[in-house]
Amino acid sequence: MPSQRTTIAVVDDDESIRRALSRQLRAAGYRCEAFACAEDLLFCLPLLVPQGVLADIHLGEMSGLQLAVHPDITRRNLPVMLMTGHTDPMFEDAARGVAAAFLPKPIAGDELLEAMNAIVGPPLVQQLEGDEGL
Repeated sequence: MPSQRTTIAVVDDDESIRRALSRQLRAAGYRCEAFACAEDLLFCLPLLVPQGVLADIHLGEMSGLQLAVHPDITRRNLPVMLMTGHTDPMFEDAARGVAAAFLPKPIAGDELLEAMNAIVGPPLVQQLEGDEGL
């Protein structure tokens, strides 16, 4: 049976963090598409078929919290994992209320991969014969 990589959209306004998270997920076998802001992800979403989103809470115009409840995300039932380096319980509580998972930064590699596997599954998905177009 052919395999297909699970795609994760990574959204963080800090380029070094965005690259590090994408590199870590790719090393584990996931396919990643990286975005500097939520608006860029939403613009590309019709052409992209991610199985999940990893987003920082504190972004530019639109926050990760707003992204998690955006109609384009909820309509597709995309699980969103939110993360932040800020230790404000208000943001943590809000994130836990709207996201499939919440992780404080810095994120340990095994913690990220365990959470990602829990919300989107393994990096490689087996396709059944005849399901290639789905």
